Amino acid sequence: MMNSTCVYRRTSKGEREISLRSLPHEPWLVLVMVDGKSSVDDLASLKPQLPDLPRSLDRLLREGYIETIAQRPTPIANQSATSSTPWAPDDGSAGIDFAGLVATWTRRILILLPFLAVVVVLFLVHQSLECLTSQIEESLAKSARHVSIGSSSIVFTPRPALKLTDLAVGESLRVREVVAQPGWSTLFGRPGSITLLELREARLSAEELLALLQSSATALTADGIRIERMTFAASRLDLNGIVLAPLSGDVRYAPDGTLERANLSLDEGRAQASVVGSAVELSASNWSTPTVPSVTLERFDATGNLGVNRLALDRVEALLHDGLVKGDLVLDWTAGLLAEGRFSAANLDVQTLIGSFTQDIALGGRLDADGSFSARAVSAAALLENLSVGVDFRVKRGVLYNTDLSAAAVGNVHGGATQFEELTGNLQTAGRSLSFRRLQLGSGLLTAKGNLDVTPSRQIMGSFSVRLKSQGSSAATISVGGSLTQPRLQLDG
Repeated sequence: MMNSTCVYRRTSKGEREISLRSLPHEPWLVLVMVDGKSSVDDLASLKPQLPDLPRSLDRLLREGYIETIAQRPTPIANQSATSSTPWAPDDGSAGIDFAGLVATWTRRILILLPFLAVVVVLFLVHQSLECLTSQIEESLAKSARHVSIGSSSIVFTPRPALKLTDLAVGESLRVREVVAQPGWSTLFGRPGSITLLELREARLSAEELLALLQSSATALTADGIRIERMTFAASRLDLNGIVLAPLSGDVRYAPDGTLERANLSLDEGRAQASVVGSAVELSASNWSTPTVPSVTLERFDATGNLGVNRLALDRVEALLHDGLVKGDLVLDWTAGLLAEGRFSAANLDVQTLIGSFTQDIALGGRLDADGSFSARAVSAAALLENLSVGVDFRVKRGVLYNTDLSAAAVGNVHGGATQFEELTGNLQTAGRSLSFRRLQLGSGLLTAKGNLDVTPSRQIMGSFSVRLKSQGSSAATISVGGSLTQPRLQLDG
């Protein structure tokens, strides 16, 4: 039977067990209650719901977790009520356990230190990000008249970052959300880098995108913050009327702020651009351009170089309209926008090619061509309106609809169609005006030569000399008028 007046204290093994917790719950709880002052009766009064208290104490004593230090005497009836000591230990070992107190408070301090360190770090990071927010606002304000930020917040997971929403800079740049992840040195108040700048739902102009592709030396860099990497997601590129979207990309900068590598993607990867230094590679697969008219590129590949105000593609290859187009292209935006280049086409389907531009011209066959083009405008959308093309062409095994030159040569000038083995000539365009020169058409039944002009209102005028093999060497002259949809032929003479 355990003496209810015994007082126990924890051994060094017992102190270690407090943090290890290898014992079952009830013996471990009793071990925690042992304080070197309370007797067995005192412990029982503290936790009356522990029916196995004596058994737990016995186990702790047997296994060396606790040891006996004192035994309280049974109270004596005539003991002085004014005694300052309610009980006395059996020997001189009782008293304050300074070693136990030191161990307890050391353990508590060690537990609290990590939490205090985390609180201090979070406070420093919060203050640094607040300063970074103000620095970004001031830097952007230096580069644009108008800067507005809908809201700013600080996120700590998965790593500390600054989040800005509804950012507007100047007249064109709009970003739904910007997330900036500073480098560790920047987080603790030293000028450094932004390791990742994420733009989500951004609207960029061509000038802004080119500035980002050429250097990170923006207003931020001027104020001592270097951007290491920038990404776009669910964004759009506005070319003054032509919108390329959805745009995504990943741009990385060298330590000196110049472009190291950029990868851009449109329409979920259907069109892609890669820039390494100044070298450019473009590619597309089954991508329809957002222009009017739209052109579907079955495959597109181009390589070239990007300059400050110039993009020169020295190799361009495209599969479209069942044929192959090769050439080169130069875009220059030093003053306005200038596009020029040369091209060659092989085996294009003429009917689908012309049909993508107009339904007024009805011509079928396979096209081979060599030519050049140029256009100057204030915006990309206006380039087609100002496009000038000079091309020598050859159409093989085709059909000229709405016109029967064989019938017209004998006086029947209404309707019909002309099948031919080959149609050659030269086409010159200026805006919406078309000029066909040196036209020659040959088939098994006839040969025809002539010129034809098409006005911007789609009116036509011209003449052909038609020679039928059935009529020998004599030739008939046919005047052409009316419109492309309703041509009017007249046999002269």
